[in-house]
Amino acid sequence: EDLPADSWRLWINLAVQQAVSGDKRESRKTLTRALILFPDKNEVKAAWARNQSEDEPALARRLIRNSQLNSPVLGITQIDIDPEAVTPRLYEARLWELFNAVMADDTVQEADRRILTTFLLNYMSSRRNFSSVDVAVDRYLKVFPDEKWILSWRLAADASRGLALLNLVPDSSDGSSSYEDFRELALREHSWRALHDSALFAVMASDEIGEVLNRHYQSEYNGSIPEEQTRVLDAALLGILKSYRSLPQFRETPFNDRIENLENKREDILKSAYYKSLESSGNRGDKARSTASAVLRLKSVSLLKNALDDLSGIDMSALDLSDKDRAELLYMQAVLLKYSGRLEDSKEKAREVLAIIPEHAGAGELLNEVKL
Repeated sequence: EDLPADSWRLWINLAVQQAVSGDKRESRKTLTRALILFPDKNEVKAAWARNQSEDEPALARRLIRNSQLNSPVLGITQIDIDPEAVTPRLYEARLWELFNAVMADDTVQEADRRILTTFLLNYMSSRRNFSSVDVAVDRYLKVFPDEKWILSWRLAADASRGLALLNLVPDSSDGSSSYEDFRELALREHSWRALHDSALFAVMASDEIGEVLNRHYQSEYNGSIPEEQTRVLDAALLGILKSYRSLPQFRETPFNDRIENLENKREDILKSAYYKSLESSGNRGDKARSTASAVLRLKSVSLLKNALDDLSGIDMSALDLSDKDRAELLYMQAVLLKYSGRLEDSKEKAREVLAIIPEHAGAGELLNEVKL
């Protein structure tokens, strides 16, 4: 049958959406049909091989080995399903080589860009080379600013280094933060994995806010909630981030540059009465910090509530989840319920996790902790 030359993209996009929605079986059928219709298309070969790599690894490897590997897409796939025994340095160099090729080739599909970039980010994260994660994320967003999925890697890297707060302040007075952008994407795409990652960041950000309150604000502060919460919150967060620049571990690092860049973009905050009051001494400063303390506590609560609501909206019965993935979703719900003070519900979720994976350490620890 005669098909438009680029109609293979529709099949790939459909398969991706089916996979994201948890319908792996239909995704596989779609890709098999696409391979029959477009047997010479590298993108289709790559998508089919990756899909089959777990259940039919020999078939997947054979297809790629018998294909021409002069395209970034097939090079990415070969690393995915048929990695060579090379040194970490050569492996990293090959990943950067493919990443650079993908950034320069606008014909590469988003799904393939995403796979290669994820490989690179995952490798760098496993080696705790977070500065390289920063570089890759910045370069990716510079070329593809609308592809917000990559923000999950920035959120995770920043939170693991104690700088989750950097992702709670928007770049502009009428903009949204990196966390808000990623959460919106997760909700829009109904992606359980993205919602899980968003919830994990919310927990870590809430913990960081708690640490900030202990370090920067006296416990007796108990200010009222102002009407313009957002401006007060942004002023408090930016003030805290600005103070980080004087810490030895952040000097002459990409973090220092990112905080300085945020300061430059949000001069409206630095010039605001709210910020100047926070910097003041005496009663004026005490009152401002009391107000900031109240707003930060409210933000912490809202982060956890939103995360719990997001995960509670996932219909796990409609998803084709592995036991491991199902257990991780339930465990994250258990953690959020504990943070929210719903201890009995938290214990019940932890028991559900242990019923699936009896050796799940996190659920066992949580259950013992909640019992105390």
